[in-house]
Amino acid sequence: MTEPNDSNHTDHTDDINHADEGLRDGLEEAQAEVERCRQAGDRPGLARALIILSSHLQSAGRHEEAIAAAREGVGIYRELGNDPGLAWGLENLAARHANAGQFDEAVQVATEAVTIRRRLGDRAALAHALIFLSAYFQNARRHEEAVTAAREGVAIYRELGNELQLAWGLENLAARHANAGQFNEAVLAAAERADIFRRLGKRLDLAHALIFLSAYLQNARRHEEAIAAAREGVGIYREFGSDSQIAWGLENLRNRYAAAPDLRVMRATLYASPVASGADLLNTLIQELRLDTVGGVRVDESGVARVEAYANGHRLAVVRSRGATVEITADATETGLTRQDQVGRGNRFADGSVPTGTGILVEGDGR
Repeated sequence: MTEPNDSNHTDHTDDINHADEGLRDGLEEAQAEVERCRQAGDRPGLARALIILSSHLQSAGRHEEAIAAAREGVGIYRELGNDPGLAWGLENLAARHANAGQFDEAVQVATEAVTIRRRLGDRAALAHALIFLSAYFQNARRHEEAVTAAREGVAIYRELGNELQLAWGLENLAARHANAGQFNEAVLAAAERADIFRRLGKRLDLAHALIFLSAYLQNARRHEEAIAAAREGVGIYREFGSDSQIAWGLENLRNRYAAAPDLRVMRATLYASPVASGADLLNTLIQELRLDTVGGVRVDESGVARVEAYANGHRLAVVRSRGATVEITADATETGLTRQDQVGRGNRFADGSVPTGTGILVEGDGR
């Protein structure tokens, strides 16, 4: 799940907005800071240092120690009566639980954080907390509650008028719907997210959103729309993206076609006999079905008319039903995808960071 790229949090949480913001480099430095604060009797500093240490421990895969450190920090914030600090600590403790696979515990802790954010009246911080709570509900397979929490978070972001945060919320709401099997609702949320990036002119974010939209459209069995969305996303990646982004987009486009084989474009030779008024029939089919052809209709010495055409399975089925013969000679979709996969290689190399999951929005990146 992504973070929104900007925040309207309180002054307190601007300082310690997320567990990995403003951290000292390395686990040893974090441990040393905890010890320094402990020896100095600096309880607020110790609480903050413990939460930061918990993040380092999580990154090191030491989940039980991470949870213990975050719990101690939360306990100190609770003892101090520092509600903004407590909410921040709880948000981090929930993340520690989730990363340890303890999803029910994450839900319980994140729910308390939401309650505090609601009481403090910071709407942006509340929306942020609700989106994260929705993810923990999803991990705990509590899908209706996940959708409800994400919807409330999205509504707050809509009320605040921050379109990038709204797009992040919609991205998560779409995922909550999809995991609940509500694919048409996922399409609606994902389509609105794509519209925001289109309006803002953020082309790479739009490409990412279109690829995810195409997956939700496929789940909703809206295959033509799914292919169209994926093709647009690939086109944007080809114009602005890296090789790894292009490869990821093409992989998704292949998956969209695989789910709807009748929509793959084939190169085929169409035949019609003199009995079927060959040339007239083929010309009529070309016009009615708007077939892409290679040259015009030709008639051989025996009176059989033929033409090379490109069409998907649906159109070729119509051609057959009207009395013409279809001989498929190549899968033009696969040929095109393979050629696209090679374009641009040699001048630049994939950075290895093929997008998976959802993307982090970065403001001011010129997209």
